[in-house]
Amino acid sequence: MGLVLGKSVPYPDKPDSSILYRVPRKPNPVSSLVGHDDWKCYEFSWLDSLGLPKQGILWLRFSTLCPYLVESKSLKLYLGGYFNTRFPNTHEIQSQISNHLEQLLGLAPEQVRIYQPQEWSCFDCHSNYNNLVPIEDRLTVAAPASSKIRSLNKVTEERLGSNALRSLCPITEQPDWGSIEIHYRGRQIDQSSLIGWLLDKRSSSGFHEQIADELAAELITACEPNFLCMSAFFVRRGGIDITPVRYTKGYQAPEMVRHIRQ
Repeated sequence: MGLVLGKSVPYPDKPDSSILYRVPRKPNPVSSLVGHDDWKCYEFSWLDSLGLPKQGILWLRFSTLCPYLVESKSLKLYLGGYFNTRFPNTHEIQSQISNHLEQLLGLAPEQVRIYQPQEWSCFDCHSNYNNLVPIEDRLTVAAPASSKIRSLNKVTEERLGSNALRSLCPITEQPDWGSIEIHYRGRQIDQSSLIGWLLDKRSSSGFHEQIADELAAELITACEPNFLCMSAFFVRRGGIDITPVRYTKGYQAPEMVRHIRQ
C-alpha cells in the first residue's frame, strides 16, 4: 500500500498485512551497543469465538539487529483491523501478528504478547527514573545547546534522568516528547553538556530509535564506560508508546520498563 503517514486512510475491518510499511534502520553507530525497542499498544481489541469484544495491551519487542523499523501509523491501522475479527484464543492472534511482522521486517519480533485486563498491573511504572531528580532541576545555569556530550576527569557509577527529550517526526515534523534514564560506570558525564545535547536535538528530525542510537553512541564516546544502559521513554502517541533501550554487551537489561509520563 505504501506509506500512509500524512494521508487520510480508513481503518480496515479485518487484519490486512499489506497496510504495514517498513523504514530502513540506520546501522548501529557503535559496535559495542546492543538493544531493543519496546512498543506498548494500548488500543488493541478483538472478538472471541462467541463474538464478545475483548481488550488487551499488546507488547511488541524488536531487536536492534532487525534491518527495518515498522512505521507506527501503518502498525496502528493494521492492529485496528483486529477489532471485528473472531479468534479462538490470544495465542493465534500473537502468532499471526508475529508472522506478518517477520514477513515485513525480515526478522521476527523478540516478543509479541497480549496482556488481558487481569494482567494489567504489570504495566505500573517500573522505571528507576521515577525516584530520580531530573538533571535540569538540579542545574543552576542554563546549558548551551551542543552536539557533544563531555565527561569529567573522574570515574563514577550513577543513574541520571531527564524530562528534556524532544525531537521531530521526520515525516510530519510533529514533536515527540520523552524522558531518558541512564545507568553507567565510566568517566563522569558532564550533566550540563548532556542537557545541552538534549536541547540541540529538540528541533532535530528523527525516528525514536534513531534518536536513541545517536544519544547512546554519544554517551559511549564521552564516558568510555565499563557498562552503560540508556532508555528513552517516548510519550504515547496514537495509542502506542515506544521505548528504545540501548546497552553495552553483557549488561542485564530490564525485562519491561515504563515511565510515568507514558
